[in-house]
Amino acid sequence: MAGSAATAAGFGPVEPYEYSADYLRGTLGYYNVDDDFGDFSEFYGDIEGERQYGKVLAFGGVGFFNNDDDDGVGLELGAGYYVTPNVLVGAQILSYSSDSDSGTDYAIFAQYEGQNGAIAISFNDPDDDEEFLVVSGEYMFSGQTSVYGAWYHEDDYNNLSVNFEHTAGATTYNLVVDIDDDNYRGALLYIDHQFNYRTRVFGAVGGARDSGFSGNFAAIGAGYKVADNLWLEGAVGRFDSDSNDGTVVAINLTYEIGKSKRVERRVTNSYRDIYEGIGYLAEF
Repeated sequence: MAGSAATAAGFGPVEPYEYSADYLRGTLGYYNVDDDFGDFSEFYGDIEGERQYGKVLAFGGVGFFNNDDDDGVGLELGAGYYVTPNVLVGAQILSYSSDSDSGTDYAIFAQYEGQNGAIAISFNDPDDDEEFLVVSGEYMFSGQTSVYGAWYHEDDYNNLSVNFEHTAGATTYNLVVDIDDDNYRGALLYIDHQFNYRTRVFGAVGGARDSGFSGNFAAIGAGYKVADNLWLEGAVGRFDSDSNDGTVVAINLTYEIGKSKRVERRVTNSYRDIYEGIGYLAEF
């Protein structure tokens, strides 16, 4: 649902001192990968929400996955405090457990939201891995053009991902660029066209390269608005790389009302709206 990403991101002055319960998102999805190594399937789902009480923003979520090799669940809880109407600081905890791994991630964050853009920084301390830093931002150049980005830093590793978005009438274009300092370079062009209130089609082409790998990806799909705020999407994709070729089939049901008041979450959702719909991260 990239076509609604600019709206969902929300720009302009915030009004943090009024009570609101304006964000809820739930996803239920399935994908199947049929490649040179065999057949692999996964079910996944999550639900997350936010409520504001005066100057306090409370949020949380729960998710699960079930695939041919592993099963797991995760729980997120957190809260933030509005120091000023535009500055939010807070902390969160993410606990996860699966057949193969378990752990807890503690994080503190701060964000600033302005008239046309916003920026956030979070420091994360997993109990079973190295500490890492995430800087997220969004900026709206106009009512039709915006950009989202995230920089991930861990010890001597860095990753930068940028999502450029432009809407022209009923069609939205996204160009996602992803690079890191291990010579990985990836790009994906995503186009979403809405025929009417209930029906839309979308497609994507992309490629990735690093020092020992190269591959390409293409997908096409459609979405149907089952009810207010509820979209059913299906897509089929094809990938080929130096070491593997295959087909991805993805189906997901997404319900979303309102917008997240957390910058990092809005940036993350701008990518999820694209990737989950086409099964991009299932294998490629």
